[in-house]
Amino acid sequence: MKRSFLLFIAAVSGPDLLLAETPPAARYLDGIGAEIEAVSRDLPRLTQLAERAAAKLLAGGELYAPPVETWWAAELTGRAGGPMRVERDASKSTEKDVAVFALPHPGLAEVKTAAALQAAIKGKADLYVLGPESMVSDYQTPDGAILGGGRRLACLGGPNVGTGLFPRDRLPPLAPYRPVIELVRGWVFIGEVVAACTRGGKMPTMWESIALPGSRERNAAIKIASGPQANQFPLFHLDRTVPPLPAGQVGKAYLDAIRRYLEILRKQTSQLAQAGEWMAQARKNDHRVVAMAQGHCPALIIGLHDETQMPIDMYPGDYVTGIVPHAKAGDAAVAFCYLAMPVDKVIETLREGCKVILAYPYGLPKALEGKPGLLWLDLGWQVGDAAVAVPGYDVKILPASAVMQMSALYAMVAEMAGRTGSESRKPE
Repeated sequence: MKRSFLLFIAAVSGPDLLLAETPPAARYLDGIGAEIEAVSRDLPRLTQLAERAAAKLLAGGELYAPPVETWWAAELTGRAGGPMRVERDASKSTEKDVAVFALPHPGLAEVKTAAALQAAIKGKADLYVLGPESMVSDYQTPDGAILGGGRRLACLGGPNVGTGLFPRDRLPPLAPYRPVIELVRGWVFIGEVVAACTRGGKMPTMWESIALPGSRERNAAIKIASGPQANQFPLFHLDRTVPPLPAGQVGKAYLDAIRRYLEILRKQTSQLAQAGEWMAQARKNDHRVVAMAQGHCPALIIGLHDETQMPIDMYPGDYVTGIVPHAKAGDAAVAFCYLAMPVDKVIETLREGCKVILAYPYGLPKALEGKPGLLWLDLGWQVGDAAVAVPGYDVKILPASAVMQMSALYAMVAEMAGRTGSESRKPE
């Protein structure tokens, strides 16, 4: 045994040896970290694009998030730290407007998302597309229409479609970089749009998280009181401004926050490895990995309990609706909670013989400390979610929870795949 091990060490050297010794979760997070640095290098270009988009909004345009890739539309719409006024039906857009969206993995666009892309092409808004240039320039709708159709189009960039750990034919890798980094690039771009608007003398209206006291009243008070747009949210505050934000400052602050949170997660590789082991054991024993992420987009990124794409069953909702009805003895459950933590339900899940991997911005409840079969993760982000303070504004902007939830989930999937292989179980 020792001689075989020594022969293996002798055959592997340099970067290959380092790769062999680095756990899958750590490799995945290192890859995300490298992609974050690529975003940082691209920040000046993203800022220039944001200034162009902001000029349209300042001149009376609207911001659209057409549901071409539904997870990005859900992430940008009604989101803590995000803009309060976002339209969706880009077919109604005019030349004054701006549309920001992501693209489905090539060949995997559904009928609804294909229709949304066709509507965006037929509309007149400037299109800002999340994705690598190689993907955006060649992307076509099922009817053969080329994205952009000759109109003004900007690529916001991102990793190539096959980048990540455990690649698969015609499907995204089991642990891809693209969704996580497109979230980051999207929010960096939106943050720089906000900053450019402040330099134009206006502050966009931004949501405060409903997890914070008084937020519902604060958010409701921003609605337009009367006139043709009564009870709608304005794009810009009607009664407040902030000091102009320098170009690049907001994007850099967001990237710095994500770096800090990733470093916190990177220090938990032993917990991520344990989670991956539990998930792998569930799969090997013909049980399931069930997951939920209380928030806007993670369930849409994974695809709801669709094991033709991912070896986990992802459900929407909270712990009570997303885990309790689905987790059975022998399963592994991943729960990223945002608001209330139903401690009693978690204890019931554990008693039934299901392993539970849990994250919660308020910290691990004392009643769950030391419970066997429970694993706790700190994703770094704090209550309220938004990560960037704007001097003179009453709430922080740019949320981080989805970035960190997906980073942690894919890191665990990488650990699971390292134990079970990259194949995906087909539905029975």
